[in-house]
Amino acid sequence: MPVNHLVVVTSQLAASRPDVVRSLYDLLKRGKAEAGPPGMPDLLPFGVAANRKPLELMIDYCVQQALIRRRVTVDELFDDTTRDLN
Repeated sequence: MPVNHLVVVTSQLAASRPDVVRSLYDLLKRGKAEAGPPGMPDLLPFGVAANRKPLELMIDYCVQQALIRRRVTVDELFDDTTRDLN
């Protein structure tokens, strides 16, 4: 399933208040878990690791369409604070 929603924080916020970024992530993840029916497969995964393949595909499409100059890695899209959220 392709990625269709993102939550973005500034690099300044991630560097200065990683606790806030982590709390926001945890809040969104908990809300999703509480809203979904128990026992259902997770069709909307959270985190970089869970979305690595779709993100790589999006990067490939951007390169093919000349929307970006070079193929970046998924890890380049995230800083240390946001890359490690799971």
